[in-house]
Amino acid sequence: MEQICPRCQTSSYQKPSMKLLVNVCGHRLCGLCVDAIFTRPSAACPQCGVPLRRSQFRVQQFEDDYVEKDVNIRKKVLKDYNKREEDFNTLEEYNDYLEEVEHIIYSLANNMNEEAIKKSMDEYRKSNQKLILKNRAKQERDNQAFQAQMDTEQAERELKRKEERMELEAAEKARKKNKESLLDDLIHSNLSGSEVLASHTSSEPVVSKQSNLQQPSLLVTSMGAASFEPIPFEQGEVYHYEPLVMETTGPTPPLLEDLASQGYLQHVRDVASGGGFNSSLACQRALQEAFSCLLMNSEQQRTNQYT
Repeated sequence: MEQICPRCQTSSYQKPSMKLLVNVCGHRLCGLCVDAIFTRPSAACPQCGVPLRRSQFRVQQFEDDYVEKDVNIRKKVLKDYNKREEDFNTLEEYNDYLEEVEHIIYSLANNMNEEAIKKSMDEYRKSNQKLILKNRAKQERDNQAFQAQMDTEQAERELKRKEERMELEAAEKARKKNKESLLDDLIHSNLSGSEVLASHTSSEPVVSKQSNLQQPSLLVTSMGAASFEPIPFEQGEVYHYEPLVMETTGPTPPLLEDLASQGYLQHVRDVASGGGFNSSLACQRALQEAFSCLLMNSEQQRTNQYT
């Protein structure tokens, strides 16, 4: 996807080496604009005016500015709000704590009550300093144990692949040696060709079936020649897609692309989102639920009441 700096309008198409940087406010700037604006260690964001520091700029990871800002704030908040379930007496208290953390992240990401939230975070940090440091140490040990496990599994996979590769190489060498021996016997032996071929076929090396290495899709004969015969394939019945039709017993809701033109989105607040979901989908779903069963007659109502 093409990226564009909102300040100088330079695009990644015009300059493929361009990298967009973001700070705590979530607004993007290219590297050249950052160097031009932040000739001193700190300056204001050209879009929102928030005081920023040059050292806090980092390479953008997500295309959505709101998601980038949310992830950055989440990392900072969870660094201090790192209590675990075993730190609470009941599961309900733990769930309330998680809800409070999400409220803090949402408020900071949407610039709501920032002063009060930051003051509350400072008080929490002071009153839970020992527990915060204790849980940070636990998390660090867990991360190290997880990384050690991943390294061990990776080493085991590499060793297994190496053993399989050596097994295949040994089998290939034995196959070549058997082929050369077969040719020599066919030339110098007094036996018939079928007898010589049978004796060499019985001594053909066998490769382990547990090998995960990709094998060529060719049939190898006893003399090492490759057969390019097609693999048998049975053609099954072709699948025909039929769209799902739901009977709602109500008027047909407007299409997604017609919501704005028909005025349904006039009072719907458009918020940033991720994963392909937006406010238009939520509005359409609400209309589907509102229109459902509006055309149901009395006979249908009695039928549904007793079923």
